[in-house]
Amino acid sequence: MSFDPSKPSLVPELVLKKKANLDRLSAARADRLKANGNRKVFKKNGNVVKIRKPETYVAKHKGKVNGTRRFERVQKKGLQAKKKRTGSVVEKVLDKSTGIEVDSDDEDASSIDKEIVQLKSNSLSYPSVFAVRIRAGDSSTPSNVKKALNALRLRNQNEGCFVRVNEQNRRLLECCEPYIVYGALGEDVVKELLSRRGYAKVSVTGESDSEAKPERIPLDNVIVEDHLSDSTGCICVEDVIAEILNPGENFRKVNNFLWPFKLSDVDGGFSKRKLKMISNKVEDYGDKGEAMGEVLKKMM
Repeated sequence: MSFDPSKPSLVPELVLKKKANLDRLSAARADRLKANGNRKVFKKNGNVVKIRKPETYVAKHKGKVNGTRRFERVQKKGLQAKKKRTGSVVEKVLDKSTGIEVDSDDEDASSIDKEIVQLKSNSLSYPSVFAVRIRAGDSSTPSNVKKALNALRLRNQNEGCFVRVNEQNRRLLECCEPYIVYGALGEDVVKELLSRRGYAKVSVTGESDSEAKPERIPLDNVIVEDHLSDSTGCICVEDVIAEILNPGENFRKVNNFLWPFKLSDVDGGFSKRKLKMISNKVEDYGDKGEAMGEVLKKMM
């Protein structure tokens, strides 16, 4: 008996109802997963319980143990390999119009006006650096790393601040290196950063004089003169830039006056630090030296 497409066979009503019920249950299950962060859940006594595999806890515990060991080793001995690279220079191909690094082998970038510049690969010889936190903390983050990040005023992801380079701060930066990226900035980059993302931390008194809440106010010359002229002698934003680039006795007051900079994430995000890393791969974290200006331009 040949099949006639003009006369399709009828599907039983029971099969159609079963298919409709399965589709409805599948859609409801997908909605529940989406609402709970794509994690399987079930209800017990009216409470939602999340299901997590034991391997997840084991991996996080291993990461926490390895992070604690690294922190203690670096805090005691420091990064000896980094000190040997003092003064090392790398060549980079930059776009003349934007100043951002481009790939010289990329065919699409052949029409771009490029220039080759020499940059220091580390910031050991600079009096101050700018640090940005690129990883958020979780249960696998050691407590001593969290304390060090709080000491650097890097409490949230994609927050940045200026750090004066001394032995204590240098050791803190090295201990938190997998979570941050830092380097030296030029005067033009600092000026652009303050103009676009600069905010001041001004204390505003509440109902009682004893209560003073910090308020985030856009940075300008008037704010600087009103709150820093008496204590530090800074009367404009240019004085703040000079104090940041050449730290003096008023660097701590000026730096605390600036609210931590809230930056945007780079396209594609930063790569995560793993135990088995390729030796010739360039990491997205750590000391970038003079190339920090290119990273910061992508985040502004």
